[in-house]
Amino acid sequence: MVLSMLLSGTIGWAVTVSGHPPATVVLFRCLIGALALACWLLLRRQWQPLSRAALGWILLGGLALSLNWLALFSAYRYSSLSVVTLVYHLQPLLLLILAARWQGERLPAGIWGSLLLALSGVLLTCDLNPGDWQHTQWQGPLLAALAALLYALATLLIRQVKQVPPAQIATLQLGFSGVMFLPAAAGLSTMALAASLPVLLILGLVHTAGMYLLMYRAFQRLTAAEIAMLSYLYPVTTLLVDRQVFHVQLHTGQWLGVALILLALLRQQQLQRKARPQA
Repeated sequence: MVLSMLLSGTIGWAVTVSGHPPATVVLFRCLIGALALACWLLLRRQWQPLSRAALGWILLGGLALSLNWLALFSAYRYSSLSVVTLVYHLQPLLLLILAARWQGERLPAGIWGSLLLALSGVLLTCDLNPGDWQHTQWQGPLLAALAALLYALATLLIRQVKQVPPAQIATLQLGFSGVMFLPAAAGLSTMALAASLPVLLILGLVHTAGMYLLMYRAFQRLTAAEIAMLSYLYPVTTLLVDRQVFHVQLHTGQWLGVALILLALLRQQQLQRKARPQA
């Protein structure tokens, strides 16, 4: 889970550098990732028959996951990687709440206080002007929030599937999503595709096939609380990429927002540690 989150933190760089519209990036990420994972499965002979219920959960999770990417990649066009990723990482708290409501997991004590603290941090980090709803600065954070909800939903759907190889789950989801996004290839320039192919290959092979092998294995072994806790490595990595690669500088108010988000995480970790039964 740690390694997959570190890889996730560099996705925004690859999407931005590719120069393609969000739907086109999702399409090639799905197709390249699905092909790589299918080869992995054939080499290891891990493909196994699925029940109708398991296939349904997998495809629903794939739908939520691909729509999450579309919303997230679209958000990069309106806000910096740092702002988008920090808003996107409301999803660990959303995951805890959805898991409690849908799957019956215990809702950690103090979750609402942590959520309020994180939301305050998000508002400061986004540097939004409440009186300027028409400005595009609102579109990035709103799309990121939608992506966060879809990602939390996709995580819970994946956790319904037990004893299925992670590569098989990801292959089916990516293949299904690739078919959905095929219309995005219409009118694509061969020259533009050739120029961006190295970045698209990195997105498909490293940020998709490799990363999701790691992440889905983690989803099947960790609790929602553990997944939520480790997911915060993603925005920290993105902040470093944004600063070092794109030279984005956050002002004092935004750094205060970052501190509030991290404080919300630390507070929730402490509460969860106290709630665990002692051996």
